[in-house]
Amino acid sequence: MRKWTLIGLCALCAILLVPKPWAAESAPVGARNDLGCPALVFDALTQLDNVCEGLTRNSLCYGNSLVSVTFNEQMSAGTFSEPADTIGLNQVSVIRTAPLDETRDQWGLALMNVQANVPGTLPGQGVVFVLMGDAALENRVDFTTMPDPANTVAAITNTRANLRTKPTVNANVVQVVDAQTTLSADILSEDGLWLRVTHNNLPLWANRVVFNADDTLDALPSPMSRGYSPMHAFQFSGGIGASSCSQASGSLLIQGPNGVVVDLEVNGARIRLGSTLLLTQNANTLYVTTLSGAVLAEDIIVPAGFTTAVQLDANQQVTGAFSPATPLSTDTLAQLSLFDQIPLGVLHYQLDLAGLSAPANPLQKPTISYTQAYFDLDNSLCALDAALPLCNTGGSMASVDNVNTSGGGGDNGGGNDGGGGGNGNGGGNGNGDGGNGNGGGGNGDGGGGNGGGGNGNGGGGNGNGGGG
Repeated sequence: MRKWTLIGLCALCAILLVPKPWAAESAPVGARNDLGCPALVFDALTQLDNVCEGLTRNSLCYGNSLVSVTFNEQMSAGTFSEPADTIGLNQVSVIRTAPLDETRDQWGLALMNVQANVPGTLPGQGVVFVLMGDAALENRVDFTTMPDPANTVAAITNTRANLRTKPTVNANVVQVVDAQTTLSADILSEDGLWLRVTHNNLPLWANRVVFNADDTLDALPSPMSRGYSPMHAFQFSGGIGASSCSQASGSLLIQGPNGVVVDLEVNGARIRLGSTLLLTQNANTLYVTTLSGAVLAEDIIVPAGFTTAVQLDANQQVTGAFSPATPLSTDTLAQLSLFDQIPLGVLHYQLDLAGLSAPANPLQKPTISYTQAYFDLDNSLCALDAALPLCNTGGSMASVDNVNTSGGGGDNGGGNDGGGGGNGNGGGNGNGDGGNGNGGGGNGDGGGGNGGGGNGNGGGGNGNGGGG
């Protein structure tokens, strides 16, 4: 019996000594890197994709000890108590991550997949929230009224159709689809004239009349009626942290999906995100720092490598205006390169803060670099500052790089946005729009109405063709 007892104990020890799949090989206690941060911080960040693999939308993952939550409902003992545990965001009201404590081998880290205003037609994609260090996040959306993720409806085009960045004929045409194309729709505009659809993994808008008659399409919710999803509106608070690794203090990193502009309500302020930002706090001041792309903090433009600040009242709500964006110092940029360690498996696109340089002249107007991923953000920025280089080119990068010019589609079967000419320069006013409102000819290969012209690139038919 004693022999078997010893064998059993040895087997139990062997099981306990087998490392967890997310356990990283730790450096000696007290070991530090060039950024002044202990190895446990690097280990926690680099292993986050393994710990929280496959996190679904509107969910929270326990990334690294210590994370505590306040539940909205009675939960069983042991719920969400160790790394790799997950829970629905609609089940929690407050999330807290512990400050860096090397003696206890603790640095709180939590990962969230937040829907916010990301279309339900983008399966699984959401806004990445990484809460770390001495920080807390309080959901400011009433969990009893939060909508379920929108159900999508199949929408079949009845003609060649333009897909635009916004529900207006003045928005950029990003893609064009043929008749009988099936798209996924999730939202009907407030005026009932436009459907939000997904094509090639991008959320776009098309006029309602280019789709077959379908009562389910007309019954889709409007953007306002859908309400907020969990953590779409929240209150953030963060500690200052130790000077030896200040970048590991209380902070919240937020990154939107590629090609989606995200709108959030942060401590009562409106934040529009076309990239990646970092929220930090010092006493009663909230800082919004752009790590990639560009951000709108109320009406302040914050390009990558810049930060803005705003005061908080006694209730941690924004009071007053955001300060003008100021460039980060070279030292600060170097410290922020810590977040380059976050794996691509966690983020939608990899950060490269080590390659982000501070402007040589802080007084110089920042040059904002855009890619086609942020085609929605340009309109907001140009409305605030028409002197930006983007606004002087007469259009966004999307209008140059992303438009299908093989032939225009239709928006409304008439009006001033009928089918475009064969090469995008067809009849009508020369930009592929049809004549004076009689629509595109036939399949959208030629402008209709009295705007036809050219030598075959332009007008076709008799000017009253289908809504191409």
